[in-house]
Amino acid sequence: MLESRSNSRPAPLTPGGLKSHLPYLFGSRVLIVAAHPDDEVLGCGGTIRLLIEEGVEVLVLYLSDGVTSRGSHGEKLERQDIESRLSDAKLALRELGVQNFKALGLKDNQLDSYPILDIAKLIESVVGDFKPTFVITHSLSDLNVDHRVANQGVLTACRPQPSSQVRGIASFEVLSSTGWQFDSKNQFAPNLFVDISESLESKISALGFFKNEIREFPHPRSLAALESLAKSRGAQLGVPAAEGRSRVKSSRSAEAEISRSRLALLPVPGEEFQ
Repeated sequence: MLESRSNSRPAPLTPGGLKSHLPYLFGSRVLIVAAHPDDEVLGCGGTIRLLIEEGVEVLVLYLSDGVTSRGSHGEKLERQDIESRLSDAKLALRELGVQNFKALGLKDNQLDSYPILDIAKLIESVVGDFKPTFVITHSLSDLNVDHRVANQGVLTACRPQPSSQVRGIASFEVLSSTGWQFDSKNQFAPNLFVDISESLESKISALGFFKNEIREFPHPRSLAALESLAKSRGAQLGVPAAEGRSRVKSSRSAEAEISRSRLALLPVPGEEFQ
């Protein structure tokens, strides 16, 4: 397991009504569980930047190394690829203002080869140490198997317990995985939107550090596609840019804060907050 701490802090953003409500919704500590380095930027980079600006402590947990499935020739080259991916991640997190991350180093695109209980225990250990008030991870709708395992691992690790401090769980979308799920019965349906108009530029800059992951438009893993999705989600909320989430579990106090802030929660028929 790799851990990193950085003393860097992002430049202040322009004060706005949205940010003052984020701590009330997400609490004081937010855990981002990403299958691969860069997923956290693609899925919730704008929200991360805003949380950091509000003084919320954010920890990013990477489950896999993100590169070993690509067939590097030789152990030395594979190790260099892993180190390069983590180096890119550190730069991206610095752009977003994140000081802490953990990398478990599991095999890329092979998370389904590990017993789900083992994955859940690894996440549960981090949850126990960090004590997050909110957890954000992948959607079960994603095409990528590592993303789906991450989702199941989080739900298992954060199952409701009397002593749990986790007040909410939400999933994010990743263009080159969520968008490639064509099963009409298993589509990502965001019901929680965060206005990232003030942090979209930082999100795009952060993704740019993953130089080996960026493709040219119209590939979904392109800077242009990232910006396009943010603007599309923003149009759904009535703001210049937004990130969409699918709420899995939230408290009633979080529901009240959503109604008073520049966050939007779309009602789901027959579904209540736990």
